[in-house]
Amino acid sequence: MDISEVASSTRPSSCLGSNPTSVVMWHGMGDTYNSSGMQAVKAILEEEIPNVFVHSVYLDIDERKDQRLSFLGDLNTQIRDVCDQLNSIPELENGFNAVGFSQGGLFLRSAMELCDLPIKALITYGSPHNGVTDLPPCPEDNWLCKRRNSILKKQVYNANIQNSVVQAQYFRDVYNFEKYLENSAFLNHGDVFEG
Repeated sequence: MDISEVASSTRPSSCLGSNPTSVVMWHGMGDTYNSSGMQAVKAILEEEIPNVFVHSVYLDIDERKDQRLSFLGDLNTQIRDVCDQLNSIPELENGFNAVGFSQGGLFLRSAMELCDLPIKALITYGSPHNGVTDLPPCPEDNWLCKRRNSILKKQVYNANIQNSVVQAQYFRDVYNFEKYLENSAFLNHGDVFEG
């Protein structure tokens, strides 16, 4: 038995037949919905699951804006917008499997918990489900980046930062857990998802 026989014999039933379960993907920080990496994943899914519908979540159809929005914006609003986006796609009405990369997995999990999405299975790769405790590291010679991180760490729970810097919204200060619980805009969804 060769590897292709093993692969085809272990495919879930949702991959078989002429109408397989659709797949939704959400990219990670600094990536875009239509990057070469996301296109490659889509191509693999389409090759391995004939006739599958694959949708890559976007925050803006313009790739530069989509990439920027993976760093800047109100995360609760972004998730609400993605819920609306997914609920408007007819191919997803009967349910779909969701695949999230890095922070995209965290956001899909949040969307699954907060919205009426018919997600059958959620698969995440390298997703910070427990938050992050540090900011992305800076190159050794980049003093501007280091200064920015220093300022952000001190202001991470400031309301303006919480509503505009995506990664700050899931930053978890392990040394000041109460402050995290009290001030995390991502944990305190408020009335964003009501009505």
